[in-house]
Amino acid sequence: MVRKVVALAGDYASVDTNRIYFTGFSFGADGVFRTAMAYPGMFAAVVPIAAIAPPADFVPERQPGNYWYVCNDGDGVARKDCLEGLEELRARVVELGGDFRVSIYPSAAGHDAWTSAWNEKLIWDWMFSKSLAKPDSARRVARNAVTTGETSIPLGGARCSSSVAPVDDAHDETRPLDGLAKTYFEPTAGFRRDDWWQVELEESTSGRVVIVTGDEAGGRILKSGYVELSGNGKTWRRGGGFSKNNGRAEFKATSPFRFLRVRSNQGYKAPFVIRHVQIFKVQ
Repeated sequence: MVRKVVALAGDYASVDTNRIYFTGFSFGADGVFRTAMAYPGMFAAVVPIAAIAPPADFVPERQPGNYWYVCNDGDGVARKDCLEGLEELRARVVELGGDFRVSIYPSAAGHDAWTSAWNEKLIWDWMFSKSLAKPDSARRVARNAVTTGETSIPLGGARCSSSVAPVDDAHDETRPLDGLAKTYFEPTAGFRRDDWWQVELEESTSGRVVIVTGDEAGGRILKSGYVELSGNGKTWRRGGGFSKNNGRAEFKATSPFRFLRVRSNQGYKAPFVIRHVQIFKVQ
């Protein structure tokens, strides 16, 4: 049935068949995964929610696809049976040139991750930024997604660490890689001068870096701090500073880096949270 709907879409001039997207939840999301992998090149992006992912050998070697997987930390079905093999699946998709993101809500609310996921603007923007067309021909963008000539680098395989422990497991060092409204890293009692949070990327890159601190209400921002970069994790250079008005750091890194650190300039511990990190590479 799904194949028939996609095939019929090609009969209508108003439908851009390079921008057909697929999402589902629970058992339906299992089917979303398997359908997308069985018919490579059919969907520009796929968002399976609370699914049990297929083995990595399901990934097609050509057109591996773009995926954003979401579930709850307290999901006894999807999390227990799926997450152990999810990293292998993600690594395989990325190795073959696809995009695979994983977001886990710090919630014990069981199986219902779709209510939150489908209200995430970032997920919709990511989805609608994907196209099966070559970049030069992918000019028509749906639903407020913006074509800038940049692509967001997947951070799913990055390794995170911090000099300060998180307040709890639900707000640990990996959370800012989700980029979602309800996920963030919160250090115990905040940071003071020389405390740090670090990301080690899978490979060196360069491009525009955006780091957002603060909670959903606009509080707990990093008012005095900076970002430093390194190619080897030993010698560091200054990247950019955080705005005291909105707790946001944004700058362009022209030289390659593999390590990124957020550091505080404050002489006392001040509570703050790191909400998300994005690195954009020019296409």
